[in-house]
Amino acid sequence: MNRAPLALRVLGGVDNPRIVVSYRKTDLAYAHADSSVQPELPAYFSAFAFPRQIQEHVEATGSTRDYLGAVGLPYLHFDLDRPDLDLALRDVRHLSAFVADRYGVDPLVHFSGGKGFHVSLPTGGFVEPSSGVHKVAKALACHLAEEAHVVIDTGVYDRVRLWRATNSRHHKSGLHKVRIDLDDLLYLTPSQVRDLAREPIPYDLPEPVTPARLVEDWDQTTRTVEAEVQARRESAPRAGEARLNLLTRSLITDPTSIEVGERHRTLFSAAANLAEFQSVEELVSAMLTEPALDTGLPPRDVERQIRCGIDHARRHAGEGGVA
Repeated sequence: MNRAPLALRVLGGVDNPRIVVSYRKTDLAYAHADSSVQPELPAYFSAFAFPRQIQEHVEATGSTRDYLGAVGLPYLHFDLDRPDLDLALRDVRHLSAFVADRYGVDPLVHFSGGKGFHVSLPTGGFVEPSSGVHKVAKALACHLAEEAHVVIDTGVYDRVRLWRATNSRHHKSGLHKVRIDLDDLLYLTPSQVRDLAREPIPYDLPEPVTPARLVEDWDQTTRTVEAEVQARRESAPRAGEARLNLLTRSLITDPTSIEVGERHRTLFSAAANLAEFQSVEELVSAMLTEPALDTGLPPRDVERQIRCGIDHARRHAGEGGVA
Protein backbone atom coordinates (compact mmCIF):
# COMPACT_ATOMS: atom_id res chain seq x y z
CA MET A 1 0.00 0.00 0.00
CA ASN A 2 1.30 3.44 -0.96
CA ARG A 3 1.79 5.36 2.27
CA ALA A 4 2.57 8.64 0.47
CA PRO A 5 -0.03 8.96 -2.30
CA LEU A 6 -0.35 12.74 -2.43
CA ALA A 7 1.52 15.63 -4.04
CA LEU A 8 1.36 19.39 -4.30
CA ARG A 9 0.55 21.09 -7.57
CA VAL A 10 0.76 24.78 -8.44
CA LEU A 11 -0.63 26.16 -11.67
CA GLY A 12 0.92 29.41 -12.91
CA GLY A 13 3.35 31.33 -10.70
CA VAL A 14 5.02 29.81 -7.64
CA ASP A 15 3.09 32.21 -5.40
CA ASN A 16 -0.23 30.68 -6.40
CA PRO A 17 -2.08 28.29 -4.04
CA ARG A 18 -0.73 24.79 -3.45
CA ILE A 19 -3.32 22.18 -4.41
CA VAL A 20 -3.16 18.69 -2.92
CA VAL A 21 -3.48 16.08 -5.68
CA SER A 22 -2.82 12.40 -6.35
CA TYR A 23 0.91 11.98 -6.96
CA ARG A 24 0.65 9.05 -9.37
CA LYS A 25 -2.25 10.39 -11.44
CA THR A 26 -0.80 13.88 -11.75
CA ASP A 27 2.71 12.64 -12.52
CA LEU A 28 1.25 10.42 -15.26
CA ALA A 29 -0.91 13.21 -16.68
CA TYR A 30 2.08 15.54 -17.02
CA ALA A 31 4.24 12.80 -18.55
CA HIS A 32 1.50 12.23 -21.14
CA ALA A 33 1.06 16.01 -21.64
CA ASP A 34 -2.63 15.40 -21.04
CA SER A 35 -4.87 18.37 -21.80
CA SER A 36 -6.41 18.09 -18.32
CA VAL A 37 -3.22 19.51 -16.75
CA GLN A 38 -2.90 22.32 -19.34
CA PRO A 39 0.78 21.84 -20.31
CA GLU A 40 0.66 25.15 -22.16
CA LEU A 41 0.75 26.85 -18.75
CA PRO A 42 3.63 27.10 -16.26
CA ALA A 43 3.14 24.57 -13.48
CA TYR A 44 4.95 23.05 -10.52
CA PHE A 45 4.80 19.67 -8.86
CA SER A 46 6.24 18.69 -5.48
CA ALA A 47 9.63 17.00 -5.49
CA PHE A 48 8.46 14.68 -2.69
CA ALA A 49 5.26 12.74 -2.10
CA PHE A 50 3.14 12.96 1.06
CA PRO A 51 0.87 10.92 3.31
CA ARG A 52 -2.62 12.19 4.20
CA GLN A 53 -0.99 14.38 6.81
CA ILE A 54 -0.25 17.06 4.19
CA GLN A 55 -3.97 17.37 3.37
CA GLU A 56 -4.79 17.84 7.05
CA HIS A 57 -2.04 20.46 7.39
CA VAL A 58 -3.22 22.46 4.37
CA GLU A 59 -6.86 22.31 5.48
CA ALA A 60 -5.94 23.46 8.99
CA THR A 61 -3.50 26.23 8.07
CA GLY A 62 -4.35 27.16 4.50
CA SER A 63 -0.70 26.73 3.56
CA THR A 64 2.16 24.25 3.33
CA ARG A 65 4.30 26.54 5.47
CA ASP A 66 5.68 24.91 8.64
CA TYR A 67 4.83 21.41 7.47
CA LEU A 68 7.12 19.14 9.50
CA GLY A 69 5.53 15.81 8.72
CA ALA A 70 6.59 12.78 6.73
CA VAL A 71 7.49 12.74 3.04
CA GLY A 72 7.95 9.92 0.54
CA LEU A 73 10.47 9.52 -2.27
CA PRO A 74 9.13 8.42 -5.69
CA TYR A 75 12.28 9.83 -7.33
CA LEU A 76 15.70 10.91 -6.17
CA HIS A 77 16.09 14.26 -7.92
CA PHE A 78 19.16 16.18 -9.06
CA ASP A 79 19.01 19.77 -10.31
CA LEU A 80 21.75 21.12 -12.59
CA ASP A 81 21.61 24.80 -13.56
CA ARG A 82 24.39 26.47 -15.49
CA PRO A 83 24.74 29.92 -17.10
CA ASP A 84 25.80 28.12 -20.30
CA LEU A 85 23.69 25.26 -21.64
CA ASP A 86 26.83 23.69 -23.16
CA LEU A 87 28.20 23.27 -19.62
CA ALA A 88 24.87 21.93 -18.40
CA LEU A 89 24.84 19.36 -21.20
CA ARG A 90 28.36 18.22 -20.35
CA ASP A 91 27.51 17.77 -16.68
CA VAL A 92 24.14 16.09 -17.19
CA ARG A 93 25.82 13.55 -19.49
CA HIS A 94 28.33 12.74 -16.76
CA LEU A 95 25.76 12.51 -13.99
CA SER A 96 23.13 10.50 -15.87
CA ALA A 97 25.74 8.02 -17.14
CA PHE A 98 27.16 7.64 -13.63
CA VAL A 99 23.72 7.02 -12.09
CA ALA A 100 22.70 4.58 -14.83
CA ASP A 101 25.94 2.63 -14.47
CA ARG A 102 25.77 2.52 -10.67
CA TYR A 103 22.17 1.36 -10.39
CA GLY A 104 21.49 -0.41 -13.68
CA VAL A 105 18.44 1.78 -14.22
CA ASP A 106 18.18 4.71 -16.63
CA PRO A 107 17.23 7.90 -14.82
CA LEU A 108 14.74 10.29 -16.35
CA VAL A 109 16.51 13.33 -17.80
CA HIS A 110 14.56 16.50 -18.52
CA PHE A 111 15.60 19.79 -20.02
CA SER A 112 14.11 22.29 -17.57
CA GLY A 113 13.05 24.74 -20.26
CA GLY A 114 15.45 27.27 -18.77
CA LYS A 115 19.12 27.03 -17.84
CA GLY A 116 19.66 23.38 -17.08
CA PHE A 117 18.47 19.85 -16.57
CA HIS A 118 16.69 17.69 -14.02
CA VAL A 119 17.80 14.11 -13.44
CA SER A 120 15.31 11.86 -11.63
CA LEU A 121 16.11 8.33 -10.48
CA PRO A 122 12.93 6.26 -9.86
CA THR A 123 13.09 4.52 -6.49
CA GLY A 124 10.31 1.99 -6.94
CA GLY A 125 8.73 3.29 -3.75
CA PHE A 126 10.93 1.32 -1.33
CA VAL A 127 11.56 4.30 0.96
CA GLU A 128 9.25 4.42 3.98
CA PRO A 129 7.84 7.94 4.40
CA SER A 130 9.28 9.79 7.37
CA SER A 131 10.07 13.29 8.56
CA GLY A 132 13.75 12.81 7.71
CA VAL A 133 13.50 11.47 4.16
CA HIS A 134 14.33 14.84 2.59
CA LYS A 135 17.57 15.04 4.59
CA VAL A 136 18.70 11.61 3.51
CA ALA A 137 17.74 12.38 -0.10
CA LYS A 138 19.88 15.51 -0.02
CA ALA A 139 22.84 13.71 1.52
CA LEU A 140 22.69 10.84 -0.97
CA ALA A 141 22.21 13.12 -3.99
CA CYS A 142 25.15 15.28 -2.91
CA HIS A 143 27.32 12.19 -2.40
CA LEU A 144 26.47 10.79 -5.82
CA ALA A 145 27.05 14.13 -7.53
CA GLU A 146 30.41 14.41 -5.84
CA GLU A 147 31.32 10.91 -7.00
CA ALA A 148 30.35 11.92 -10.54
CA HIS A 149 32.39 15.16 -10.21
CA VAL A 150 29.31 17.26 -10.89
CA VAL A 151 27.94 20.22 -8.93
CA ILE A 152 24.20 20.18 -8.22
CA ASP A 153 21.82 22.63 -6.59
CA THR A 154 21.68 21.57 -2.94
CA GLY A 155 18.81 23.91 -2.06
CA VAL A 156 16.03 21.80 -3.57
CA TYR A 157 15.53 19.27 -0.79
CA ASP A 158 13.20 20.89 1.72
CA ARG A 159 9.98 18.98 2.40
CA VAL A 160 7.59 21.07 0.31
CA ARG A 161 9.99 22.01 -2.48
CA LEU A 162 8.30 22.60 -5.83
CA TRP A 163 9.71 20.98 -8.97
CA ARG A 164 8.82 22.27 -12.44
CA ALA A 165 6.15 19.95 -13.81
CA THR A 166 7.10 17.77 -16.77
CA ASN A 167 5.93 19.13 -20.15
CA SER A 168 4.76 22.41 -18.58
CA ARG A 169 5.84 25.69 -20.15
CA HIS A 170 8.67 27.72 -18.67
CA HIS A 171 7.31 31.15 -17.76
CA LYS A 172 10.38 33.05 -19.03
CA SER A 173 11.70 31.12 -22.02
CA GLY A 174 8.34 29.91 -23.32
CA LEU A 175 9.92 26.47 -23.77
CA HIS A 176 8.65 23.30 -22.16
CA LYS A 177 10.27 20.99 -19.65
CA VAL A 178 10.75 17.93 -21.84
CA ARG A 179 12.26 14.48 -21.43
CA ILE A 180 15.50 13.85 -23.31
CA ASP A 181 16.34 10.26 -24.25
CA LEU A 182 19.71 9.19 -22.84
CA ASP A 183 20.99 8.13 -26.25
CA ASP A 184 19.94 11.44 -27.79
CA LEU A 185 21.59 13.28 -24.91
CA LEU A 186 25.01 12.18 -26.18
CA TYR A 187 24.88 14.15 -29.41
CA LEU A 188 22.28 16.92 -29.04
CA THR A 189 23.51 20.52 -29.17
CA PRO A 190 22.02 23.29 -27.01
CA SER A 191 20.10 24.68 -29.96
CA GLN A 192 18.68 21.25 -30.76
CA VAL A 193 17.62 20.79 -27.14
CA ARG A 194 15.79 24.12 -27.25
CA ASP A 195 14.13 23.17 -30.54
CA LEU A 196 12.83 19.95 -28.97
CA ALA A 197 11.36 21.96 -26.08
CA ARG A 198 9.14 24.15 -28.23
CA GLU A 199 6.32 21.65 -27.69
CA PRO A 200 5.58 19.06 -25.01
CA ILE A 201 6.96 15.55 -25.61
CA PRO A 202 4.63 12.88 -24.16
CA TYR A 203 6.15 9.66 -22.80
CA ASP A 204 5.23 6.71 -20.62
CA LEU A 205 6.49 6.52 -17.07
CA PRO A 206 8.90 3.66 -16.42
CA GLU A 207 7.78 0.60 -14.52
CA PRO A 208 8.64 0.92 -10.82
CA VAL A 209 11.93 -0.87 -10.12
CA THR A 210 14.01 -0.73 -6.95
CA PRO A 211 17.75 -1.19 -7.63
CA ALA A 212 19.37 -3.29 -4.89
CA ARG A 213 22.38 -0.98 -4.73
CA LEU A 214 20.11 2.02 -4.22
CA VAL A 215 18.64 0.31 -1.16
CA GLU A 216 22.17 -0.25 0.17
CA ASP A 217 23.19 3.34 -0.52
CA TRP A 218 20.00 4.66 1.08
CA ASP A 219 20.47 2.58 4.22
CA GLN A 220 24.10 3.65 4.56
CA THR A 221 23.24 7.32 4.02
CA THR A 222 20.41 7.07 6.56
CA ARG A 223 22.82 5.76 9.18
CA THR A 224 25.29 8.53 8.38
CA VAL A 225 22.66 11.28 8.63
CA GLU A 226 21.28 9.87 11.90
CA ALA A 227 24.79 9.73 13.37
CA GLU A 228 25.42 13.34 12.37
CA VAL A 229 22.14 14.45 13.95
CA GLN A 230 22.98 12.62 17.15
CA ALA A 231 26.47 14.15 17.23
CA ARG A 232 25.00 17.64 16.87
CA ARG A 233 22.58 16.96 19.72
CA GLU A 234 25.37 15.77 21.97
CA SER A 235 27.58 18.74 21.11
CA ALA A 236 24.83 21.34 21.49
CA PRO A 237 25.54 23.75 24.35
CA ARG A 238 23.70 22.99 27.56
CA ALA A 239 22.19 25.73 29.70
CA GLY A 240 24.94 28.08 30.80
CA GLU A 241 27.48 26.76 28.29
CA ALA A 242 26.72 28.82 25.18
CA ARG A 243 29.22 31.50 24.21
CA LEU A 244 29.27 34.36 21.74
CA ASN A 245 31.66 33.45 18.95
CA LEU A 246 34.06 35.87 17.31
CA LEU A 247 31.95 36.43 14.19
CA THR A 248 28.88 37.27 16.26
CA ARG A 249 30.80 39.71 18.41
CA SER A 250 32.33 41.36 15.33
CA LEU A 251 28.91 41.82 13.73
CA ILE A 252 27.50 43.40 16.90
CA THR A 253 30.41 45.65 17.84
CA ASP A 254 31.90 46.54 14.46
CA PRO A 255 29.53 45.70 11.59
CA THR A 256 31.48 47.81 9.08
CA SER A 257 34.43 45.47 9.50
CA ILE A 258 32.51 42.61 7.82
CA GLU A 259 33.68 42.25 4.23
CA VAL A 260 31.07 42.48 1.47
CA GLY A 261 31.41 38.85 0.41
CA GLU A 262 31.08 37.65 4.01
CA ARG A 263 27.94 39.53 5.07
CA HIS A 264 25.40 36.79 4.40
CA ARG A 265 27.51 34.06 5.96
CA THR A 266 28.33 36.20 9.00
CA LEU A 267 24.70 37.10 9.66
CA PHE A 268 23.66 33.46 9.31
CA SER A 269 26.42 32.37 11.70
CA ALA A 270 25.52 35.03 14.25
CA ALA A 271 21.83 34.09 14.21
CA ALA A 272 22.70 30.42 14.71
CA ASN A 273 25.09 31.32 17.53
CA LEU A 274 22.52 33.45 19.37
CA ALA A 275 19.90 30.71 18.98
CA GLU A 276 22.14 28.41 21.05
CA PHE A 277 21.32 30.32 24.24
CA GLN A 278 18.72 28.65 26.41
CA SER A 279 17.33 31.83 28.00
CA VAL A 280 17.29 35.60 27.74
CA GLU A 281 19.29 35.82 30.97
CA GLU A 282 22.04 33.64 29.54
CA LEU A 283 22.17 35.75 26.37
CA VAL A 284 22.28 39.03 28.30
CA SER A 285 25.15 37.74 30.41
CA ALA A 286 27.11 36.53 27.39
CA MET A 287 26.69 39.85 25.57
CA LEU A 288 27.61 42.09 28.51
CA THR A 289 30.25 40.23 30.49
CA GLU A 290 33.25 40.82 28.25
CA PRO A 291 32.52 44.53 27.55
CA ALA A 292 31.91 45.04 31.28
CA LEU A 293 35.24 43.46 32.15
CA ASP A 294 36.89 45.79 29.64
CA THR A 295 35.64 48.75 31.71
CA GLY A 296 37.80 47.57 34.60
CA LEU A 297 35.14 46.13 36.88
CA PRO A 298 36.20 42.93 38.66
CA PRO A 299 34.47 39.70 37.53
CA ARG A 300 32.44 39.35 40.73
CA ASP A 301 31.01 42.87 40.35
CA VAL A 302 30.25 42.28 36.69
CA GLU A 303 28.30 39.12 37.48
CA ARG A 304 26.41 40.78 40.33
CA GLN A 305 25.43 43.92 38.39
CA ILE A 306 24.20 41.94 35.41
CA ARG A 307 22.12 39.74 37.68
CA CYS A 308 20.71 42.77 39.53
CA GLY A 309 19.81 44.43 36.21
CA ILE A 310 17.98 41.33 35.00
CA ASP A 311 16.12 40.98 38.32
CA HIS A 312 15.13 44.65 38.21
CA ALA A 313 13.73 44.29 34.70
CA ARG A 314 11.77 41.21 35.73
CA ARG A 315 10.22 42.97 38.72
CA HIS A 316 9.41 46.02 36.60
CA ALA A 317 7.75 43.84 33.98
CA GLY A 318 5.70 42.16 36.69
CA GLU A 319 4.45 45.57 37.83
CA GLY A 320 3.12 46.40 34.37
CA GLY A 321 6.13 48.18 32.90
CA VAL A 322 8.06 47.41 29.73
CA ALA A 323 11.15 45.25 30.24
